[in-house]
Amino acid sequence: MRAEFGRRTLADLLAEFAAVRAATVVLFGAMSEEESRRAGSANGAPITARALAYIAAGHDRHHARILRERYLA
Repeated sequence: MRAEFGRRTLADLLAEFAAVRAATVVLFGAMSEEESRRAGSANGAPITARALAYIAAGHDRHHARILRERYLA
């Protein structure tokens, strides 16, 4: 399946970006200190929920940069 993002408007992409970011902030903001220390695995490597929150923050910046480069340049 192809996403075909090229046919979507910038306004639509920004609205989705904002909604996903807001949901992610709420998800990690509701997490207790104990919950944030829980560990699992991602791609076969151990990782904590807190580490995933930091990764999500960096990934957010990655997508913001892509939107700026592809739509606002």
